[in-house]
Amino acid sequence: MKKIIGLLLALVMVCSVTCVVLADPEGATLSVTPSVTEATEDNEVVFTVSLSNAAVAKSGGLNFSYDSNVFDLVSGDWLLTGAMLANFDTAKNAAAIAYTTATDMNGDIFTLKLKVKEGATIGSTTVTATPTIKNGATTISCAAASASVTINCKTHTPGEATRENVVDATCGVAGSYDEVVKCTVCGAEISRTQKTIDATGKHTAGTPVNENVVPATCGKDGSHDEVVYCTVCNAELERTTKTDLATGNHTPGTPVNENVVPATCGKDGSHDEVVYCSVCGYKISSEHKTDLATGLHTPGTPVNENVVPATCGKDGSHDEVVYCSVCGYKISSEHKTDLATGEHNYEWKYDSDYHWQECTDCHSMPDGTESEEHKFEMKTVEEPTFEKEGLKKEVCTVCGYESGKTETINKLEKAESTTSDDTTNEDGTKNSVVKSDIPASKLNKNNIKVTINVDGEEITVPDEYIDVTGDENGTTVSINQAFYATNPKFVAGTTYTATITGDGVGTVADLKVPEAAAATPTTGDNNTSSTGTDNKGTASTTGTTDSGKTDTTTSSPKTADTDIAFLVIALLAVMGSSVFAGVTYRKKRNNK
Repeated sequence: MKKIIGLLLALVMVCSVTCVVLADPEGATLSVTPSVTEATEDNEVVFTVSLSNAAVAKSGGLNFSYDSNVFDLVSGDWLLTGAMLANFDTAKNAAAIAYTTATDMNGDIFTLKLKVKEGATIGSTTVTATPTIKNGATTISCAAASASVTINCKTHTPGEATRENVVDATCGVAGSYDEVVKCTVCGAEISRTQKTIDATGKHTAGTPVNENVVPATCGKDGSHDEVVYCTVCNAELERTTKTDLATGNHTPGTPVNENVVPATCGKDGSHDEVVYCSVCGYKISSEHKTDLATGLHTPGTPVNENVVPATCGKDGSHDEVVYCSVCGYKISSEHKTDLATGEHNYEWKYDSDYHWQECTDCHSMPDGTESEEHKFEMKTVEEPTFEKEGLKKEVCTVCGYESGKTETINKLEKAESTTSDDTTNEDGTKNSVVKSDIPASKLNKNNIKVTINVDGEEITVPDEYIDVTGDENGTTVSINQAFYATNPKFVAGTTYTATITGDGVGTVADLKVPEAAAATPTTGDNNTSSTGTDNKGTASTTGTTDSGKTDTTTSSPKTADTDIAFLVIALLAVMGSSVFAGVTYRKKRNNK
């Protein structure tokens, strides 16, 4: 059998002479890994041999060396597959493997199983594997590798307990240590128990320190606490309050000037140089000193005098004068020329038929312009009231010339109105509400004007705070609570007289300022007012958007917060009032 194996190995070596070898120039790496790092008598340990960084090879061998006084051989096995030959010589502790073609042998390649002998030498022992790797006639470099295993006693002999990881106890904190027992034969740790060291309860006094120091001054005693702390746990051991006697010595501060009379260009000044104690403020000294006149004038900002203004075609002039800012002495005066501006100052001129632009200085007209006929329109100069007619004048819209033609505006027709309860907007603000029988064609956002009389002063409500809703049977005017916050004269809960006018018609009503709402009032174009309910039971809300257009939205009522019976009665009352108002308004129109 040995002859056959020898012939096969020779054949493999002869065949591989002609093969191209691609070996790693840095060589392969062998490693040996034990299944355990500590073992005792009768324990089996498996050593796994691994190869890495090796080029393909056709044959390989491993020679093992170990202490035969420690280990008995159990077995040796190749882990590689597909080999033509793979054996292990137990007598020589040598293994060999061969392939017919170059093969990748990287990875775990062999396992050696050893058993610890009875009475094996205690301590560390080493197992070494020496490789031989070839690809035909080419040897692949690879160093031997070793692994160590510690042989321990099967039965330990405890030694005396020792202390490790000692933390000393202090006056107020317990300490600790690990009580360790090791085998006297192999040195293995048999047990480890953590023990506590009781606190000593004895403080170590440190050097006294001063606290709560109140410094003594020139006229007042000071004090401090003399405190002793433990240097180990920092506990306060002793505190004694001591008095520091007043020093009796003032500390001069920086001199300050008082009663200062500044020196000017022509007059001496003076001051008192005073020194105070910087601790208690006592006046230590005061010396009166004279400050000599400076003799130097202080130029002020130049001013223009004797001004002759420049015009579009003629130079002007002025005197630039500088006075002393202290005594008023004229330091300098320089006559300067101001060049003609070259810019005309045009204003409108007119007669009964024409208007034109003319320079107020040279009386010329702008280039390319000529007189034009007036463009007249009737302009209201006096608004009508319920008691007095108004007045319109014919005025040129370009130059403002009045032709003398006038028109009378009829007195305002006074309509009936009622003040309704406040309504609340979605943002929490409230509205003052006035309802009238004025049709929407004569009272709307485009022509409405609201004034409120406060202590004889007529205050006009800006359009952004007003909302108007309604139809030809009547209108509802709402004024947002935010308006009243713009003028401190308005008092919440107070009733004022409001005049509401539109196109030739108006009304006077009592307007109550709403009490403060729960939400913070907001101003601007987001004014909304609740105007009732539609036929489907949804609340209809009318507001003004940023573009000035009326925006109408609907939202469902909160049935959980409303008494249904009360809503039905209120709805019937509103519908009845609307019918009555419509009939009354139609009767009034028929009587005219």
